[in-house]
Amino acid sequence: MKKFYLGMDIGTDSVGMACTDEQYNLLRAKGKDLWAVRLFDEAKDASERRTKRTARRRLQRRKQRIEFLQEVFAPFMTDELFFLRLNNSGFYEEDKNEQLKTRFSLFADEEFTDRDFYLRYPTIFHLRKALAEGKTEGRTDIRLYYLALHHIVKYRGHFLFEGEDMSDVRDVKKLFERFNEISEELFPEKALILPLEKAEDFRTLALERKGLNDKKKEGAALLGVTCTEMKEFVALLLGATVKASALFGAEYEEEYKGEKLSFKKISDDDFE
Repeated sequence: MKKFYLGMDIGTDSVGMACTDEQYNLLRAKGKDLWAVRLFDEAKDASERRTKRTARRRLQRRKQRIEFLQEVFAPFMTDELFFLRLNNSGFYEEDKNEQLKTRFSLFADEEFTDRDFYLRYPTIFHLRKALAEGKTEGRTDIRLYYLALHHIVKYRGHFLFEGEDMSDVRDVKKLFERFNEISEELFPEKALILPLEKAEDFRTLALERKGLNDKKKEGAALLGVTCTEMKEFVALLLGATVKASALFGAEYEEEYKGEKLSFKKISDDDFE
């Protein structure tokens, strides 16, 4: 068999190929030129389905946590319709359970209603503070304890992983190690590796009282960062607010247009 070249042009939704001799003349076989084009639908990643699936799981777990909490409080709750009012609080009045004969969503006592509650505790954080400091008026209603715990359980924050404690979280070197592991797993060809020997120096820099711009420059220099995306990532670690498109690269500019990220302001939903 004579030597020949096989050339291929592989795109996202097509593949072109051709066979030539060493002088790049198109070859023929069985009366046909040896070239072809195949078109197909462009592949799409599962990011949209994954996002929706994550949201469903988060909401299911939130609902389950609240159900568990209500099971704990139920034997001690004298207000038999309290949970029913609370669970129907998001409905229009005409759509609420027939047992509810009031427009109030939390408290429907003659001497204490939602209006009295919000005058005393304008936000849930006022209630949590009052309970934590023991500054509630008179004997504390068990329903107030439930509302405070309901808020904590619903927006639970971030729990530590099994076997870890707060010292592990404050150990920046361990965080760097974990980040490097995930980076290599997700991006095997261009993984970002943080230098472990610089972990404590980076922690010291992050805690220093100086301007954020100075910290960003020093942090990038400390970690040996040169590309724009990585500089944005270092800025994010130091507490800055960065554009999502600048952090993830130009190919995501349209998808994340206008969105910004900050660990100081991130919500429970955004964290997911």
